[in-house]
Amino acid sequence: MAAFATDTMSSVSSTRAVSRYAGGRVIDDAEAAIVRRIFEAFATGKSPRAIARELNAERIPGPGGRPWSDTTIRGHTLRRTGILHNELYIGRLVWNKQRYVKEPSSGKRLAPD
Repeated sequence: MAAFATDTMSSVSSTRAVSRYAGGRVIDDAEAAIVRRIFEAFATGKSPRAIARELNAERIPGPGGRPWSDTTIRGHTLRRTGILHNELYIGRLVWNKQRYVKEPSSGKRLAPD
């Protein structure tokens, strides 16, 4: 499954191209149907694990073509990841929602909670 929303460009004139609208996102109808299904199932009381099991049983590919897992659906509440916590899925594009700090001794990026 490709990213839910993708950047697109629309040619306005032969010399200039601009994004279709602010944020440059276009909804993929097939993927939107899966996202709606996930939200509806969760709203009726199904657990993320049960939803993932159901999607995998129907051989619906998850993000990146991988199988669905409960963490793909629920994500991390504080980090706002996963389909249920990612604000993009309710139409709100949030910039810089994650902050990383470089560990001086190892040079690795760390995401403080």
